[in-house]
Amino acid sequence: MSLSESPKGRSSSSAVTASQLDIEQIDPSESSALFRRIRKRLLPLLFLGYTFAFLDRINVGFTQLQMKHDLGITDAQFGLAAGLFFVTYVICEAPSNLLLERWGIRKQLLRIMVLWGLTSAAAMFVHTPGQYYVQRLLLGAFEGGFFPGIVLYLSYWLPSQERGKATGTFMVGSMVAGVFGAPVSGLIMAHMGGTWALRGWQWCFLVEGIPCVFIGIACYLFFDDKPRDAKWLTDREKAVVVAHIDAERVKAHAPGRHGKIIAAILNPRVYLLTLLVMPAAAAGAVLNFWLPTVIRSLGVKSLANVGYLAAIPFAAAALAMIVFPYTSDRLKERRLHIGLAGIVGGIAMILAPQSFFAHSLGWTLVLMSVLGIAGNGIIATFWAIPARYLGKENAAASVGLVAALGQLGPFFSPIIIGFFRTKMGTMTVGLYAHAAYMLLSALVMLFLVPAIAVRVGAESETRTN
Repeated sequence: MSLSESPKGRSSSSAVTASQLDIEQIDPSESSALFRRIRKRLLPLLFLGYTFAFLDRINVGFTQLQMKHDLGITDAQFGLAAGLFFVTYVICEAPSNLLLERWGIRKQLLRIMVLWGLTSAAAMFVHTPGQYYVQRLLLGAFEGGFFPGIVLYLSYWLPSQERGKATGTFMVGSMVAGVFGAPVSGLIMAHMGGTWALRGWQWCFLVEGIPCVFIGIACYLFFDDKPRDAKWLTDREKAVVVAHIDAERVKAHAPGRHGKIIAAILNPRVYLLTLLVMPAAAAGAVLNFWLPTVIRSLGVKSLANVGYLAAIPFAAAALAMIVFPYTSDRLKERRLHIGLAGIVGGIAMILAPQSFFAHSLGWTLVLMSVLGIAGNGIIATFWAIPARYLGKENAAASVGLVAALGQLGPFFSPIIIGFFRTKMGTMTVGLYAHAAYMLLSALVMLFLVPAIAVRVGAESETRTN
C-alpha cells in the first residue's frame, strides 16, 4: 500500500497495524515524505500560537516604558512582576503535561490559550504594583503547560531525528514575535495612546492578548490528539509513525513503582538537562524584558524607533532558531552546537556592559544580537533531546519538569537585573552573573554530559542499549 492510497474502501482485515509493521520494512523515502507532510499539517498553527505566547512576554518590555511611570513602579518592582510569571508557570507545567495525556492536546490548548489570552488582555486594567503582581501570577498559571505540551505532542508524531527541525520551526515563533512584535508594540504605544481614554500600554496588552483566544479555538477544531485519531492519515501511514516512535524508545528508563511525577523528581537526568537550558532561557529574558529599556537609555526617544531597533537582535535570534536545528539534525550532533554557543553567549554578556558605558548603540545591538543567536540557538537545539533521553514511560512528567525548572532562569533574571538597576543604576553586575552561569553550562555540556544524551536517531539508541 502506498502513502497516497486512500483508506476508503479497505476492509479492516487488510489494514496494516502498528504491531504488524517493523521499521526494517519501511522505505526511508516513504518515512521522509510522511514526516514532511506531518510537519506541514501541525507546525503552522503551533508556530502561530508560540508567536503570540512570546508576544505576551515581549510587550512587557515595551509597556514598562510607560507603565512604570503611570503606576509608580521601580525597576526592582518591574523585575519582580516579570519574574513572578514564571513562579506559577513552573508550578503548572508538569501537571499540565499529565493532563495532556489524559485530555489530549485539543482540550489542553483550548483551556490554556483562551485563559491566557483573556488574562493577558486584562493587564490593561491594573492600577497598582500589587494588581500587576497578581495578573502576572495568573498569566503564568494559565500559560504553564503550553511549551512542554507541544514538545510532548511532537514526540507522538515525529522521531527524534525529525523533531529538531520541527521544534526549531515552531520555536522561531518566539523570535518572530520580537521581529514583528517589537515594531508593532512600539507603534501601538506611540500612536494609539489617548484613543478611548486609554494609554498606549493598555492598548498594547489588549491588541496583543485577545488573538490567543481565537488561536486556542482553532487548535481545538484542527488538531488530532494522536496519530491514530488522524483521519487524514491512512492505516499504513499511522503504522509507519508508530513504528518509528516505538523503535526509538529507551526501554531501560521506566519509572518502576514510583508515580510519574515522583519518578521525574527522582530522575537525575532531569536536573542535568535543567542545568543546560536555564542560562539560555535567562539570556532570552534579558532581551524580552530589558532590550527596549537599554535602547531608550542610549538616546532613542521615539517609541516607534525603539521598536524598530529592538527587532534587529530578535531577527538574528530567529535566524539561529532555523539554522541550529537544521545543522544539528543534518550533522547528527548536539554537543558542540550547545556548548560552543554557550561560550559565545557568555562572552557577549561580559562585553555588553562596556558598550553601554561607551553609549554605543551600534555595538550594543551587535552584542545583543550575538546573545540572541547563542541563547535561542541553544534552546532550539536542546528541545530535541529530552523526550528521548528521559524515556517513554515518564516522558510527560519529566519533560514538563525540565521545562518548568528551566524557567527558573527567566524567573531570577529580571529580578536580579531589576534589583541592581534600582540599587546601582546599572545592569553590569546582573549581566556578569548571567555570563558566569552560561559559561558554566557550556563547559558541562562539552565535558560532562554523557554521550547518550546528545545522540540523534533511533539507530544510536539501539547501539547504546
